[in-house]
Amino acid sequence: VLALRRLVFSKITGAAPPFHMCGSPYDAAQGCDAVVLVTEWAGWQQVDWPRIRALMRRPVFIDTRNLLDPTAMQQWGFVYSGIGRAGATGDGQ
Repeated sequence: VLALRRLVFSKITGAAPPFHMCGSPYDAAQGCDAVVLVTEWAGWQQVDWPRIRALMRRPVFIDTRNLLDPTAMQQWGFVYSGIGRAGATGDGQ
């Protein structure tokens, strides 16, 4: 598991996998199977998403904060899922 920001697991005892902290979103995306956006960091709006897609092994993107535009993410080649957004999967469903 690669993480961009330090995560705190105050209620998890031994169940969390080890994390490798990355210095940038691009480092975290390198060769990954999925990106899961879990923070409302303002910097997400400035990320080069086509570059992120090119770095990934598989283009799965789960947006738990619904910060990004589903149409744009799909146009850039992501299989996008916004939690709580109907029909925003990028797979035609």
